[in-house]
Parts: sequence; C-alpha cells; structure tokens
Amino acid sequence: MGDGDLPWSLENQDQSGPDEKPREPWRCPPRRPPRRSQRRRRIIWVLAGVVAMVVILGVVFNSRGNSRHTEASSRSNTSVPRPSAQFSAPGNTAPGSAAPGPARGSSPSSSPQPTAAAGAVCLSTSGWTTATKATRPVHQTAPIVTSGPPGIHDNCDRLVLILRGASPAHVGFTAGYTQSIVTEPKGDPVDLEGHPAIRLVVLAPSRLAVSGGYVFSPSYLQAVAKSLHSSYKELRWVKFAGSSEGQTTLVISVDDQRPFEAFTTFDNAGNLVLVLDIARADLGSG
Repeated sequence: MGDGDLPWSLENQDQSGPDEKPREPWRCPPRRPPRRSQRRRRIIWVLAGVVAMVVILGVVFNSRGNSRHTEASSRSNTSVPRPSAQFSAPGNTAPGSAAPGPARGSSPSSSPQPTAAAGAVCLSTSGWTTATKATRPVHQTAPIVTSGPPGIHDNCDRLVLILRGASPAHVGFTAGYTQSIVTEPKGDPVDLEGHPAIRLVVLAPSRLAVSGGYVFSPSYLQAVAKSLHSSYKELRWVKFAGSSEGQTTLVISVDDQRPFEAFTTFDNAGNLVLVLDIARADLGSG
C-alpha cells in the first residue's frame, strides 16, 4: 500500500457528506423483508391450524352430545317395574295388592285410572286399636312418593306411601289420633272440619304431589272410588301438613275414630312401603 493510499473506510469517511453517516463494513447488511411466497406459506399454516382446532372441538362436543343422547335414550327405554305393592298386614293370612297411583309430580285432582279390586287384605281387624303406633326413630334420606290412590279393601281403607331408593331399609314413623294439628315448620293450624284425624309423621323428606293443600282431596277420592265401583267408608281426605328437617307430616281425616294399623314392608320392586290401614265400621272388627 503506497503513501497516497488510504484505507477505503477512511477514504469513504473523507468522501461522505456532512449529513451522511460513515459506513461500517464490519456490520452485516440489513435483512431483506420476507418474500411474498414465505408470507403466504405462514398465513396458510396459521389458517390450517385454526381449521384443525375448529374441527377437533367440533368432534369433541359432538361426541359428548351423542353420549348424553344415548344415555337419555337408554334411560327412557329401560322399563322400570311399577310397584304393585303386594303386602301382608300383621295378623293377616293372605297378601293383597294395593292400587297403583298417579305418576310422580301429577296433580291429585287429575282423573284416576281404574284399577282392579284389591285381593284379600285386612282379612281380620281383630286386635287393632285406636292407640298411637310408633317405631324406632330411623331417619330416611329417600323421599316419600305416593304409589297411587288409597286402596279400598274388604275390611279397611288403605293409605300407601312409597320410599324409592330407601337406605337404610327402614323408616321411623308415628301415627295417632289427635285433637289439633299444626303445619311444619310454620305452625299454622290445620282445619280438621270437625272430624277425627290421624296425624302421621314420617322421618323422611317428601316429594308428594300436593294440590290446594291436599295430597288426596275428597273429589279425588270420590273419583277413584267411582272408578273402582266402590266407595271409601272411613277415609275422607289426606292433607299435607309440611316437610321440615327430614320429616313429613300428613293429616288423614276419617268419619269416625276407628281402629287402625300401621307398618312398613317392601313391594315387588324392592321399594320401602309404609302402610296405614283404617278399619271399616260397616263390617266391624274381627
């Protein structure tokens, strides 16, 4: 390199204008912007990812919907045995059947379905008394549902309560005549209309169908009796007196203070059943 030769960087610095920055050869040249083809590829990949996510989510939600629909269809197609409720009361020698009743959640004022006459139930009411009946205080978590309209039998009128899914296999209750009854938990008096009444307290929650305060109203019982070509001799109506803290109170109005019997058993479907039988005056006891 001669005396007159200068490094090109210095030479460029001498030749650059006052407003221009000197070039720095050791720095890399600026990156070129991506080509249009590369941008298109990136956009295509992003769109493809979005479409794939949408498809996956659609498949997942569709499979869940199909599984729920299949489960609901299997439940609806599964035949649930309807409780025919054949029991044998204490002291009876032959079992009978209780009348089937309204579907859960239906109003008691709806037209009852005709049912076959009951078999040999309450063959003998000998030994029945008007004294209060009570069992050990076993609380039940299964709710009470009515199995149907009360039964009309040879020597008694029968009230049947069903507890589905009962565990343990027992429920505590108290049944007895009383002069006055109040609702739970409000404590409002129940109008007994001047007739004797049995206060039935069951240690279980309630899912009874109640209409106008009645579980079974007089008009409903009359319609049921008509469909059976018979009539109730003692049972007048059944009122709901409230359900609180896991126990349910019912009021059973009767024409006269007659002997009665109460017990628990199981129906053919395996449901726990509470039965209240009221002796009929026209046939007497024994």
